[in-house]
Amino acid sequence: MIWIKTSLKFFIPTILVISGLEFGARLFIETSNPIKMSFADYNEAELDYSLPFIHERNGGSCVNINKGFNWNQWWGFSARSLDFNCAREFFKSESISVVFLGGSTMHNAEAPNYLTTLDYLAIKDIQGVRSINLAESGARHMNMSIRFQREVIPLSPDLVIFLDGYNEFNSIIYGGSPGDDFYWTASGKIRMHNPYRIYIDKVIEKSKFLELALVRSGLYNSSRNVSNIKYNEDLMQKAADSYLADQSITSALCEKFSIKCLFVIQPQVFNSSLEEHIKIISHNDIRFPHSKDIRISGYNRILNKCSHCIDLSDSLNGVRNSFYDPVHFGKSGSKRLGKLFEDLIVDSIDQLNKKTQ
Repeated sequence: MIWIKTSLKFFIPTILVISGLEFGARLFIETSNPIKMSFADYNEAELDYSLPFIHERNGGSCVNINKGFNWNQWWGFSARSLDFNCAREFFKSESISVVFLGGSTMHNAEAPNYLTTLDYLAIKDIQGVRSINLAESGARHMNMSIRFQREVIPLSPDLVIFLDGYNEFNSIIYGGSPGDDFYWTASGKIRMHNPYRIYIDKVIEKSKFLELALVRSGLYNSSRNVSNIKYNEDLMQKAADSYLADQSITSALCEKFSIKCLFVIQPQVFNSSLEEHIKIISHNDIRFPHSKDIRISGYNRILNKCSHCIDLSDSLNGVRNSFYDPVHFGKSGSKRLGKLFEDLIVDSIDQLNKKTQ
């Protein structure tokens, strides 16, 4: 019994100290973020997590949201699984079929339910339209182009909207090569060559205190600590040109299979002068010191060389409460971008109808 009492005298204070450090670290990280995801402007229905995340008009019966980390051998990270036969029947029942592709902005996981998702907001007021959203977190155009080839072309949709731009530069911001996948650069490469690192990284992922003490302090050389990465103009240009080359292939496929494709350059915060957006940029600069320069220059290079790209990069700059980080947003941002998508879809329907007349 004596050894039990001795152990408890040591064990209980240790647990209390660790808990205190973890709580303090989480509080520090939480309060250091200038703008948090706010649900203040959401109504009761929009906050109802019992409602489905995908509406039936957006293929709710045909798309499954996977739990955990799932990897597809063709296009990489895969949170959305498509039931192809279901989708084929789903698209037969309406006159216009639309597929959305892109990264985490288009995936829109921040929405509590379908009422504030981009794909729902884009088509809810348009009669005779059904859509499917196959966007994935971290995806650049190459990832989505492969998914387009493997899953979308066989569905023969009328319209495909790609929301691209931001993720094209993720790899070089994390110290990788312009053509590399984000998940390979940020995690896969290190773990492949140093398998033991996976266990260290997993422990750090669970603790904000260890993140502060080891990663953000620089004591542990994490692939997610990019504060020492230097700006490289040549790599930025190669990343932009890689997007343009990949997109040209996709565009040729769209033409070959008679699918109307729109290539939209997605909103990002770095050109905004709104005070709340400046705070987001300043906070982002602490962890990603060259992200602003890389993305402004990269976007400009893409837009200067892509005459058919639809530039929505600055479309949320004057919208308050739109961004809560450089590229993700809540209800205000979703509503604005959803309306812009609606306009693009209506215009595309008019063009498609003229072709058939």
